[in-house]
Amino acid sequence: MAPIYKTVEKPIAPEINVLFMELLDRFKEDIDDFKEELALARNEKLMAGLERSEEDIKAGRVHELKDIDDLDKIWAED
Repeated sequence: MAPIYKTVEKPIAPEINVLFMELLDRFKEDIDDFKEELALARNEKLMAGLERSEEDIKAGRVHELKDIDDLDKIWAED
């Protein structure tokens, strides 16, 4: 079976190397982001809280906050 890569006989232009390295950096960032999202998705407590939040929104249990002091007023109501 033939190799899936091709041997480069001439040196690659420096611009190509820079672009390739930038692409690898972006790919690494994407992988890191995915790993972080996966860790969040595996957090059962967090996911349950998000589900409750979605239910609250659907049920209309939401408040508009204009500033941080509004939280004290909302919590005093409960």
